[in-house]
Amino acid sequence: DLKAQVKHFVKGSRIKALPSQEWLGRNYQNILDSISKNKASKNETKLKIALKSKQDFLEMMEKYGRAIADICEEIGINVVFGPNLDMVKNIDGDTTIEVQDRSYGNNYVVISDLSVSYLKGFGSNGKVLPVVKHFGNSFSETDPHNETTQSISTKKDGSIIPWRDIINASSVEERKEKKEN
Repeated sequence: DLKAQVKHFVKGSRIKALPSQEWLGRNYQNILDSISKNKASKNETKLKIALKSKQDFLEMMEKYGRAIADICEEIGINVVFGPNLDMVKNIDGDTTIEVQDRSYGNNYVVISDLSVSYLKGFGSNGKVLPVVKHFGNSFSETDPHNETTQSISTKKDGSIIPWRDIINASSVEERKEKKEN
């Protein structure tokens, strides 16, 4: 059970054992790369496996969001500041720049897919509010928590797309709920 695993990692620690957004982003990017490669080579069997991996990963992200929300509710936290939607230049896992570890990566598709799935998990809890961050701060080299940052985002870099996708995903869920009631 994912909730039990997350609770095990959290117990007695500063939550360093949970996967970073950077780690999640790199692993999901590898799946997307595999899909592209197998589409190009027309390898239908490997493409089906890669597409199933993508679906499984997004379902895991939704469960992960739900588990985090459930744990927060259990210990009395009702607002969580995350996920971070910043796009970063370097997502190789070797950098010491902390802001890189708090991002899903440099691909807006990765950031959108993972954020929407994670937030759906939070939404299924219904009692813990996630607050996505840092609007307009993509590609910054500095940590916005420690100093004033200067974003070098442009309209064409795709950094606004995850925000749009989250808004659209929540609107779809709201419309479904209204139809059911």
